[in-house]
Amino acid sequence: MDGKLQEISVLLVDIREFSALTDDMSPEAIVSLLNRHFQTITDIVFNYHGWVDKFMGDSLMALFGVPMYQEDSAFRAVSAALEIHKTLSRMEPYPYKDSDKDIQVGIGINTGPAVIGNMGSEHRLNYTAIGDTVTLAFRLQALARKGEILIGEKTYEKTRGKVITRPLDPIRVKGKSHPVRIHVLEDFL
Repeated sequence: MDGKLQEISVLLVDIREFSALTDDMSPEAIVSLLNRHFQTITDIVFNYHGWVDKFMGDSLMALFGVPMYQEDSAFRAVSAALEIHKTLSRMEPYPYKDSDKDIQVGIGINTGPAVIGNMGSEHRLNYTAIGDTVTLAFRLQALARKGEILIGEKTYEKTRGKVITRPLDPIRVKGKSHPVRIHVLEDFL
């Protein structure tokens, strides 16, 4: 399948301070912890008709509006993000039942055009998305603090009137010549 340009929404979830959190854990316990949280996040993404693109260490990338275009991909992505945030905050802080250690994530969402399709080599192909929309989603996720969901301007425009957000001052991000407008996603209206 050749790549095609399509509007999508990209959601990135990253467990914050994962190295410190797992410093005294065995490799088996770390895998168990990651699998438990990735299962929860994946179930939520699927519930909103998203596509889990990849797992990257303690991060997950999901796409909405693929392989078939969804006009409401931005709302599906923000809905999934809010549910991920609420669900993870209610989860038992496994494996630290009697500890103050907890798992918090930073989430970034961006909406816009991206090239989607099978990419790779004749030996291995992955269905994925590439382009500026994906790159900005990565930048937003990296800027998000613990428990924070940052959304790009186009995601905000597509969900305005359905969610509560707080605008931040425009910021400069790597790879952009002009500051970008971002919003903190807080809840549904």
